[in-house]
Amino acid sequence: MLLSGRMLENVTSVNGYDLVNEVRFTEGDSGYVHFVIIDLNKDQSMKPPGRRYIPAASSTLSVVIQNVDSSKTITRSASNPYATDTSIWRVQILATDVLKGTFSLKLALTEVSVITRGVIKNALSVQPQSSVMV
Repeated sequence: MLLSGRMLENVTSVNGYDLVNEVRFTEGDSGYVHFVIIDLNKDQSMKPPGRRYIPAASSTLSVVIQNVDSSKTITRSASNPYATDTSIWRVQILATDVLKGTFSLKLALTEVSVITRGVIKNALSVQPQSSVMV
């Protein structure tokens, strides 16, 4: 398996969401970033390639949001917002997280005792807060 994912916005249910290339927000915002994990080795003829991957319900997913400054790297456990669909995951972004720029998500999916690693390239785009008061 070649683990990756697709970013989601406007998530309301397991079938209610918009696929996006990246999730955009402003530095200092908080909330959840949603994504669906995929196996890029499947459905190579499709545009875009890859098939939604449904891991076992007991699986865990660790997400690393890596900053250029390694002391500001964020590692979080992702959660499944929908018990009926373990392909959809979310990770919390805190207002205190030091994020500015474009970030990839590094994934580590643990199913029983097997760890599969992957990446969602350029998944987040965080705009700096304006320093000019309006």
